[in-house]
Amino acid sequence: MHPSSTLAIAVAKSERWMNESIDLLNELAFSFTPRKALAVALLHLSIEHRNAILVSVKHGLTGSAHALLRPQLESAVRGFWVVDHASDSDIAKFAGGAEPPRIDKLLTDLKSSERFDGSLLASVKDKNWKAMCDLTHGGARQAGARVQANEVSAGFTAGDLIELLDFSASGSAFVAAGMADIAENSVLVGRIAQAFYAIYRAEA
Repeated sequence: MHPSSTLAIAVAKSERWMNESIDLLNELAFSFTPRKALAVALLHLSIEHRNAILVSVKHGLTGSAHALLRPQLESAVRGFWVVDHASDSDIAKFAGGAEPPRIDKLLTDLKSSERFDGSLLASVKDKNWKAMCDLTHGGARQAGARVQANEVSAGFTAGDLIELLDFSASGSAFVAAGMADIAENSVLVGRIAQAFYAIYRAEA
């Protein structure tokens, strides 16, 4: 995946990927069970967060855009855990309003998954969690980006926003492919990967 060279290119790629991924996911059909329904709902939420990151960046709401990165990851991890590792009791409790296990426990379970690359998700979490928590909960990084000389305004750089858009798009591609896999549609898994790389291997 080639990093976008300008913010305008990053936004254009991100918007194209959003539209193409929506069209592809609209082709999915599931034989719903309580497990699959809950898992797909969480993965769908993860993709919605990704799309909201793009919309927020386009409207200059850059702090809020960064704050959505942790929820994007968390809902994906929960969705993947539900489909392959949660017990029936876990699912019933979760659907009834109970909190699932903490993310590190979910990721430990996912490392043994045959369906999803739990080690990749764990690596993403380990490398980025501190920054994600700061940006979601109003830590020093989030606050510091708003202090500009003698005024307070959103101050994330173009480089920050390019990294955010590219990173969140790659996460949503992983989630979209996972949704297709849950639907046992291997052809669509391949088409999702092809569509993503057609956009992100190119400069524009």
